[in-house]
Amino acid sequence: MLFPGFDVILFGIFFVMTEGAVQELGAWEERKIIALLFIDVLQVVRVITSAAYGWSSATSQAVRNCDIVYIFTRLVSSVIPRYSLFILAFVLVSVTLLDTIYVAKLFAAGEVKKMWPVKLLRKVVSIVVTILFSSVIKWLLIPIDCLVSNEPSLSAEIHGPGSPCTPWAIPDVIVTIPTLFLIAAYITFAVVASRLSFAASPLADHPRAQATGRVEVRFACTKVAVTLSAYLSSYVTSVTTTLVLVIMASVVLRKHIQILPYHNHTMNHTRGGILSCVWWLALCSFTNSVLRQATGIVDPNQSPSQVLEWVFISLLIPVYVAGNLLVVHRRQSIERNLNRLRNEWETSVALQIEQENQGVQAAPEGTKHKTPYERFYRSAPSGSTAFDSATDALTSARMLFHMGRESDQDFLAYIVTRGNAEFPMFHDLQIFHLLSLRFIFRDTSQANMLAKAFHVQTSLALDHRYVLYSMDRKAGQESEAANLGGAQVNAISVMEFNSGMERAFKFHLASISKMKAFWHVAARKSTDRLHVRRATVDSLLNCIDEFDRARHKAKQDYASLLDKYPSSVALLRNYATFCDTILNDSPKAEKLRRHAVMIEDEAAPDDDDLQAALEHGAQQSAGTSDQNENTRLVSARFISSHRHMIMGTESVRARKLNFRVRQGGVILLL
Repeated sequence: MLFPGFDVILFGIFFVMTEGAVQELGAWEERKIIALLFIDVLQVVRVITSAAYGWSSATSQAVRNCDIVYIFTRLVSSVIPRYSLFILAFVLVSVTLLDTIYVAKLFAAGEVKKMWPVKLLRKVVSIVVTILFSSVIKWLLIPIDCLVSNEPSLSAEIHGPGSPCTPWAIPDVIVTIPTLFLIAAYITFAVVASRLSFAASPLADHPRAQATGRVEVRFACTKVAVTLSAYLSSYVTSVTTTLVLVIMASVVLRKHIQILPYHNHTMNHTRGGILSCVWWLALCSFTNSVLRQATGIVDPNQSPSQVLEWVFISLLIPVYVAGNLLVVHRRQSIERNLNRLRNEWETSVALQIEQENQGVQAAPEGTKHKTPYERFYRSAPSGSTAFDSATDALTSARMLFHMGRESDQDFLAYIVTRGNAEFPMFHDLQIFHLLSLRFIFRDTSQANMLAKAFHVQTSLALDHRYVLYSMDRKAGQESEAANLGGAQVNAISVMEFNSGMERAFKFHLASISKMKAFWHVAARKSTDRLHVRRATVDSLLNCIDEFDRARHKAKQDYASLLDKYPSSVALLRNYATFCDTILNDSPKAEKLRRHAVMIEDEAAPDDDDLQAALEHGAQQSAGTSDQNENTRLVSARFISSHRHMIMGTESVRARKLNFRVRQGGVILLL
């Protein structure tokens, strides 16, 4: 933790940045995301089939020509110098990091009036953290790229053509060292973004789905390892580096198949096939490296078996299909288990109803909580448990939830309860339980109790703390929806509305203040009753000018807010007051108030709901009526005893003036 409250600022940035991501994909949106997935992975494939990982030059060149980003890079390099790509990557990453720091300062200072930095950050992250992640790292490494390739070096640009590669010599090191620090900061930012704000990227379709972040951060680390391991070829053999890549790719693929992170099954199938291809190429790279080590062939233009490499490449399509089949098998396995549990649940519910109809009190049937011995040794037979692992329980609950059937809510509660009973120490499932209580079952009291238990824990993972923060923000936005007219709102719209209302009300109060100041100056007594002092005239004119400026800005802000949020009752009433007291436009003020009343009537509950609410309120207040009555009496006595202190002088003057008016009326009549 850099400083107290840093995590809140970090969570606020990513929450606002990811708010509003598409949750339901259309056909074209889905095709676009799949295309971006392939653009992203082709960059990884290009790097992992390079000569540094044991592949021949012929195979590497054939694979490079399939990478769209590489083709674009070669075309650009043929027109402008190659180091222009380094400058482009340097600028993109610098803008992203500086914009993040600027937004963090805005959040720390509580300033939410400037929304463009947040929107810019969302757009930039979707480009540099996902689509061009591997290529941006590669472009940033151009100053030291000459150490492992024959590409034109930055040293040649500095010292002239034909100069040796000297990235660690002066003045080259002035560029190399800051670039390496920038790469480290960029990778750190990308990993955090993959863990928290992956919904800003087209690679995910649901914000704050922690399961997706768990897989994406592993894949991001794999991409970093693939890109950077090539620069260790002079110090470590390719057999070692490729073995590490095989292990990392295996972990990512296993994690993806285990939890099925995406809520769209087409995305799960596509991602499963892509990760299978990455694992396959890593395994093939390891095989090629072992063959080169065994045969002693070092020249990349030669290959121990070129035919074998072509066979490896040709098997990519079957491997992709195999990855899809693994995902399908995993999904079918979960569905079979859900069907089994549904039969058990329906049987228990039917038995409970039958016992209630017969007047027999049903014994509460629940999953027996395991003892510490059972939790440690897992001694219970597999048939007596609902899930084989905690991850299975969470994946089953997520899959059932995203089927979107409202009739499955009771069954979903049963699944979550069974999972928590069998795996009480699994935080991921408890977090899902908390979210389901808050946003699905609308059990606010139970959700608040569970949230308090989480907040007191200090060992929660970063994404778990982010989910808790997001839940609080989301709950706050639901309460703010009434102020914005009841529409679906996001974090940016709430911040824009609150900021706009604050600014408009500030100018509204300034208008009233300048109006009072005008009459205060006008009522000021002068020692010279025959002439008005010049300073008084200047003060009056100054008050009028300031009043006009404040009135114009308040009117402009109210009108702008009304265009965006025409159904906001709070805005309509504030604007009506402004029209009545400042603009002296009573017809418009009355029209705005009627519109606000009409919106309130439309949002009012039905008579049956209102009657039920009143009966519930009467039951709640029955036991405390005496206390409420005593409180009202105490308040009335307090007001009566201090009435003379509240505008006492003004009340006396008003009574005297009323008496004089009545007296004058009587004299006129006489």
